[in-house]
Amino acid sequence: PMVSGVAALVKSQNPAWGPVQVREQVRVTAANVDNFNPQFQHQLGKGLLNASDALTKASPSIHIEEVIFDDSQGNGNGIPEAGETIDIIFSARNWLASASNINFRIGIASTAINIIDDRAKIAIIPSGQVATNAGDPVTFRISSQVGRGARFVFSLAIFSDDGQYEDQ
Repeated sequence: PMVSGVAALVKSQNPAWGPVQVREQVRVTAANVDNFNPQFQHQLGKGLLNASDALTKASPSIHIEEVIFDDSQGNGNGIPEAGETIDIIFSARNWLASASNINFRIGIASTAINIIDDRAKIAIIPSGQVATNAGDPVTFRISSQVGRGARFVFSLAIFSDDGQYEDQ
């Protein structure tokens, strides 16, 4: 009930916003609780509801909308395979306040993946707009020992140069 109440207050202050913007405003203004629960890091949702920040803080809210694994440096068949170098190109939508100097950093807990360039940067993503990292792809190489059909889970951190925005 508390989250619903705060969402209603956010909507009343921003009547033109749709459900996604209201949800994102509540989500991005939540207080991070990972330091208080290190054994459950990144497993407890976005954090502790902060009604004051939800009503007063302007923040971006960036989501990845599309991901392309470009294997044109390999055999170019569109399937990441053993021994290939892959560029990750993505489209990111900003649902809230305009954002500048946004970094995207990938990680993986596997020795079968060698990350060559773990960061991409997008200079500006205006509110409500989509931008791409096509000019600055993230790059990794798949070990030649990886079997066909292997699956890997990457993590993605999104953060601003000035430290005012951070998301996963």
